[in-house]
Amino acid sequence: AGAGCWFSSLHTDSLRPDNMKNKEHVKNELSEEELADWDYTKISALGFVDAVCIPHFDKAGTNGVGREEDAERILQESPTTPAIGVDENAALVVVGNEAIAVSGDGKATCHVIV
Repeated sequence: AGAGCWFSSLHTDSLRPDNMKNKEHVKNELSEEELADWDYTKISALGFVDAVCIPHFDKAGTNGVGREEDAERILQESPTTPAIGVDENAALVVVGNEAIAVSGDGKATCHVIV
């Protein structure tokens, strides 16, 4: 949530079963299939950047769904809100009305999704 907290909303996997406070208990109680049965969600954030942030844009969750793939669903739900995907190992630096992508590995970047 470090990158996403600055945006108006954030695409998150925070509600997945194995991400709860008592995750060891949950992991022992649920099957692998049940642990993988979850959906990404969109939550409100601080609102300094008027867009949806999709962190780890180039990765898939434990549910097997890629965040890039799920971004399409988010955009259909809020077609007038821009979205920015931030790859793993990338950062988006915003200063005033300008933004740049910084790559930690020389490949990771940020994506404006329309």
